[in-house]
Amino acid sequence: MATVNRSGIASVCALVAVALVGCSTSDSSSDEDLRLPVGAGSLRDLSAGGICEARESVTIGTSGASPIIAGDCGSITVTGNKVSGNIETAGSVVVKGADVTLLGVEWGSATVSGADVGLNVDHIGTLRASGGGLHVTNRTLGTVTLDGDAATINTDKIDDLTVAGDGSTVVVTGPILKLAVRGDDNTLSWDGGAEAPSAGSGNTYSR
Repeated sequence: MATVNRSGIASVCALVAVALVGCSTSDSSSDEDLRLPVGAGSLRDLSAGGICEARESVTIGTSGASPIIAGDCGSITVTGNKVSGNIETAGSVVVKGADVTLLGVEWGSATVSGADVGLNVDHIGTLRASGGGLHVTNRTLGTVTLDGDAATINTDKIDDLTVAGDGSTVVVTGPILKLAVRGDDNTLSWDGGAEAPSAGSGNTYSR
């Protein structure tokens, strides 16, 4: 009869058990690392107004909302239509909704893709608009690119203006420091800075 080495079998079983526990622990830990906290990646909705905290990024998603937003705002995205609000300061404002009217003091940048948007913000560093019917009234604009049609801008100064769309009216009481016009049927008036470009098709310049 063969002799059974019970101590050897016990040792092997113990090693197998340790290996299985180790594998199980490693997999569980890996799964935990891949899980995101509940609500991760979502933005707080300030359609009812409120205060941004520490460069917080928020959204305004309710159509017809009239929010007043203060504080240290990072990025604000407006997706609701017919929003009428006041965003005092922000690193950037993205307007995707239509028929939106916003007031403010100083924005780092504004990107507008919605139609018929009105902005009355004292200072905007960078403005890019692809939506038609934009209306801007303010004091100073940094770099402006008008890709949409039928924009109206009234301001005191623009550092760099590119008009790529058609049928816009830009009235600047002071200078436009750098100017390029690629669209048609635009009307521009400014005092000092860039020279008038070639007339193009139906463009009118007053300097």
